Amino acid sequence: MPEVSIVIPSRNSSKTIVRLLKSVFNQNFPKRKYEVIVVDSSTDDTLEKISKFNVKIIKVPTPPVRNSNILRNMGAKASRGEYLFFVDSDSEVSRNWISEILSVFKNQNVVCVGGNIISKGNIFDDYVTDAIISPMRVSKKILITDKGNFHNRFWPIGGNVAFKKSIFRKFNGFPPKTTSYEEVELLWKMCKKNYKLALTPKTLVIHHYNRGFLKMMRTYFRYGTGCGNFAIKNFSSRFSKFRLSIYFLILFFYFTLLVPNFKILISLYMIFLTFYLLKTRDISKSLLYPFLDFSFIGVSFMVGMTISLIKRFFSSR
Repeated sequence: MPEVSIVIPSRNSSKTIVRLLKSVFNQNFPKRKYEVIVVDSSTDDTLEKISKFNVKIIKVPTPPVRNSNILRNMGAKASRGEYLFFVDSDSEVSRNWISEILSVFKNQNVVCVGGNIISKGNIFDDYVTDAIISPMRVSKKILITDKGNFHNRFWPIGGNVAFKKSIFRKFNGFPPKTTSYEEVELLWKMCKKNYKLALTPKTLVIHHYNRGFLKMMRTYFRYGTGCGNFAIKNFSSRFSKFRLSIYFLILFFYFTLLVPNFKILISLYMIFLTFYLLKTRDISKSLLYPFLDFSFIGVSFMVGMTISLIKRFFSSR
């Protein structure tokens, strides 16, 4: 009986999943103690690529399932391990991924553990990691999250996360109707029941978006809708109140300062440029990143969040 079950949701991942599986099978952890489950909903040759590895394949019949949470839950249901590890098919994991996360489980009173995650690939991948407000996770020490400090965003994210399976099942897994902020919703439910989460710096998952500008706009739009839905659904949480406060502060800034006064926009750009120059030491990235902040966060994320808030408001009436 394996101790660990690694679940990988896959949809048209033929260009990336081989790299991931090679890293998964290169762990400093006995292979007999973990199983790998790929839940595949592809229409390309992904199935042919993964069949060369010692993995359990769950083939989802057509039409393709686009919601990764459904695929993750299917893999969890078929798992045999005590611990469930989740990673995306366009990623690769560090060699100590399994062993380090298990050590945190056994040394901390936690039900969920994740590690550092960064994006790497094209210029947009670099931006996601370097951004002032980054969706990635990078910690320098073990961070514990509970109900009281959930708003600090120390919790893991879905591309590098593991659960005690008994607790995962107790909460019915990832919400199947959610396509963004799914781990936030699940982890918040756990914290409300006084469970604790951990983030460890000793493991790393590299996520490869490799998406162009328009696809990244859509990605941040999805983040915005997920954030808005979570904020309204869990309005009493400090996390939601903080996010909504920032949202309305940005709107106020847009319409009272930014739009009427172009000089403020120039000043703001120079502040962001200086921040990125100090962080990256790369002039070309520093010149570009403020535009990406405005495009991805200032426009796409904000529009997504606005639409989700409007929909929630009218659906509740």
